[in-house]
Amino acid sequence: MSILCIGQIVFDILVQPVDAGIFTRDTTRVKSIDFANGGDALNVAVVAHRLGNDVHFCGKVGDDDMGRFLIEKVAAYGLSTEGIQVTDTAPTSTAVALIQEAGARNFLFNGGATLSFNYDDISMQAVEEADIVFVGGTYTMPLFDGEGAKKLFREAKSMGKLTAMDVTYDSSGKWMKTIEPCLEYLDYFVPSEDQAREITGEEEPGRMAQVLRDKKVHHVIIKMGSKGVYVKNDTIDQIFPAPEVGAIVDTTGAGDSFVAGFLSGINRKLSLKESLNLGQLVAGKCIGGLGATAGFENIEQTSLYKQESGGF
Repeated sequence: MSILCIGQIVFDILVQPVDAGIFTRDTTRVKSIDFANGGDALNVAVVAHRLGNDVHFCGKVGDDDMGRFLIEKVAAYGLSTEGIQVTDTAPTSTAVALIQEAGARNFLFNGGATLSFNYDDISMQAVEEADIVFVGGTYTMPLFDGEGAKKLFREAKSMGKLTAMDVTYDSSGKWMKTIEPCLEYLDYFVPSEDQAREITGEEEPGRMAQVLRDKKVHHVIIKMGSKGVYVKNDTIDQIFPAPEVGAIVDTTGAGDSFVAGFLSGINRKLSLKESLNLGQLVAGKCIGGLGATAGFENIEQTSLYKQESGGF
C-alpha cells in the first residue's frame, strides 16, 4: 500500500518569537531563525513516511540553493527525489513564518516554482503504482488547480485509487470556483474550518460540510484546531474532539500532520474513526516542535499512540 503526495514544496524560513510590535521597531531580537522544508504536500509526505508508509512525492523547485536544500532534505528523509522537477525559469517557492510566543504564525509567501507546476509534471506511473493519490497546496498551483486536478483525480479514480485533497489560503479569492471541477472525484476533502468557510460561504461546520457533500465529495473532514474535526459522509455527521496536547511551540504544519496521520490510518486499513484519531494524535505531536515536520520522529514510539490506537 502506498501514498502519492503531489503539489506544494516550499523552503521555509522560521522566525520566532515575534509580536505585534515587530513593524514599529527598527530591529527586533529573536530567539532563532531557522531553515526547514515545508509545503503542504511535502509535509504530508515526510510525516506519512515517518509513520512507516511507502510514500512518493511529486513537486517542483527552482534551480537554486533553496531547491538543492529541499532535494537534499527529501533524500535524507529516505524519500525518492525522482518526482521533483527542477526549473530554471523560477526560484524555489519560499515562505517566511513569523511565529508568536504561543505558537500562532503568519506567513510571507513567494510562490516561485510552484506557480508553474502543472499536470504534465506528474508521473502517471507513480499514480498507477499508488493506492492513495493526495494533492496538497491547492490554490498555489494556478496551472494545475481545478481542471488539472480534475484530470488527475478522474484518472486516478478510473484506476481504482483513493483520492484526497487539502487546500491553503486562496489569495485570488476564487475559492469554490477554482476547485469545484475536481470535487466530485474526491474520496476525502480535508480543508480547515477557515478555508471551508471561504469555500462554501457558510458559517456553521455542518452547513459547510453539506455544501461540499452536495458537490459529491464522499467524506468531508473539516479541521477545527483545538476543537477537533468535523466529519460528514453517508453515515456520520459529527465533531470528533481533539485530544489534549502538551506545550505548543509552533502550529506550522499541524493540519498537514493531521492529514498524514489520517491517510496513514486509511492506508493501513484502520477504520475511519481510528484514522481520524491517529491524525489528531500526529497533529498534537507536530505542534510540540519548531517547523512543519519536526515535532516527532515516529509516532509508534509514543506511549500516547500505543494507548489510544493500540499500534498498527
